[in-house]
Amino acid sequence: MEPPEDEKEFRYVLYNAGGALMNLITSAAFLIPAFFIENGIISPFLVGMGCTSVIIGISNILPLSLSGYPSDGKNIFTAKRSPEAKHGFYVLLRTNGEMSKGKRLSDYDDNAFFVSESADKNNHFVATLIILRASQLEEKGDFRQSHQELQRLDSSKISPLYGNQVIMSMIFHELVYFGDGPSVNSARERFESKTKDKIFNNLLNMKHPVFIPYRAAIEAFLEKDIDNARMLISQARELLPSLQNPGMEYSIELALDRLEARLNTNEADLLE
Repeated sequence: MEPPEDEKEFRYVLYNAGGALMNLITSAAFLIPAFFIENGIISPFLVGMGCTSVIIGISNILPLSLSGYPSDGKNIFTAKRSPEAKHGFYVLLRTNGEMSKGKRLSDYDDNAFFVSESADKNNHFVATLIILRASQLEEKGDFRQSHQELQRLDSSKISPLYGNQVIMSMIFHELVYFGDGPSVNSARERFESKTKDKIFNNLLNMKHPVFIPYRAAIEAFLEKDIDNARMLISQARELLPSLQNPGMEYSIELALDRLEARLNTNEADLLE
């Protein structure tokens, strides 16, 4: 899945269209035999599977967002909108590939995820670069600058998947890294404004190590449920190897360590 080293050779349309093409090939593998098999059970089964593959392939190539997740067609449409978007898509794939081999965000140059003020930050590939830069700064311990990077984004105008992740990350910063009264109040306001957001709640309650730390911070510092927060931290640590991405695992584990350290320091105050 890692793109070529030379960005000029990045064929992003074919890269995204591959999934839909595979679905269509799979549908042919089901439908063609169905015309030659005269069996009252097998033939309808093959037709059903073939039609399902066609529907999935067509849905995947249409420029849609399903439950906040952009389809491959949506990715093509988004990448075509500007050179910055295409570059953001390339950097996202390249970074993910390198992190899966052990590279950390803090190993990258400070300009690796640069986004100019003139770029369309509502484009989710451009927004991804800003999120990567914020995560890089967070990993390095520059929490204020990390928070400022996230504030460059309007979470209501980007893809719901990324927009909600931005909100969660800002809440985490305010509860764990800042922790003063105004920051906690700000985090509470952000959280309460999203309590009826279905996508936000689905992500926040996912048993996935990327999202569990956000939930643990909310449980600890807003809900004051220390036991549940510690249980969630342990759960996230157990699930980390499932990512099969050492770079991402390092970043999340570092955030969990910082969350646990703050929890240990402030537990007495939280229990009052």
